[in-house]
Amino acid sequence: MKKQRKNFMVLTVLFSLIITLQAQTPLTQAVDFNVTDTDGEQHSLFSYLNSGYYVCIDFFYATCSACQATAPKVSYAYEYFGCNTGYIIFLGIDNGDTDAEVIAFENNYGATYPSASGIEGGSNSVVNSYQISAFPTVILIAPDKNIVKQDIWPIADGNYLVSVIEPYGPAEHTCDTSANINFVKNEYSIKFFPNPAKDAIYIKSDSHLKLIIYNLLGDILKKPEICKGQSIINISDLSKGIYFLQIKDENGYIVETRKIIKE
Repeated sequence: MKKQRKNFMVLTVLFSLIITLQAQTPLTQAVDFNVTDTDGEQHSLFSYLNSGYYVCIDFFYATCSACQATAPKVSYAYEYFGCNTGYIIFLGIDNGDTDAEVIAFENNYGATYPSASGIEGGSNSVVNSYQISAFPTVILIAPDKNIVKQDIWPIADGNYLVSVIEPYGPAEHTCDTSANINFVKNEYSIKFFPNPAKDAIYIKSDSHLKLIIYNLLGDILKKPEICKGQSIINISDLSKGIYFLQIKDENGYIVETRKIIKE
């Protein structure tokens, strides 16, 4: 009898360990947070949920090899569901890195969804609140604030992540192709459109700017200079895909980095 009881206790402990390993956040209810992504955009979890959106969060850090391999798979689902213009919001929550390190991660490993750095974006506190102990951890939160997927893993490819999310309601959605991007950063007012673009990007600015267009591997493809007023950047020679537009002032200081899509 004692031996049977001991075996039962061992099995119970092993089962508990398996559950813990599978569920990288022990929470079942969402905790609200506010973070700022590397583009300077603010994200409020409960604002999204209260508006009826699902939210898929990728917890990562920049030098994590598994996170690097997972990023393009999450990007696939992000684009499949409409680049945050459908009924689900994708958000990267970094642990312990700066904005520059997260931007480099995005550039090098194809993370096209918005991500907030741990240090400057305020994500470190989110990692702590959700008690994340392994990376990457990808979770799905429903509008009623239930964490319906505590750890989507392993993610074989982007289609697998889509197949996990789709039964909850979010459907395939086209990324918004009509959006013009208009923003003010420090004293600079900048607008570029269209995005996605086919042959050219039109930029309106109230200042002289230096631009760098580079690909997901960080290779510099173009370095045009834009004078005050409206200018045109020819991108007809670029292949279809995702690129980054880095904007610098005339003194060489980075004003903003934005994702652009070439159709």
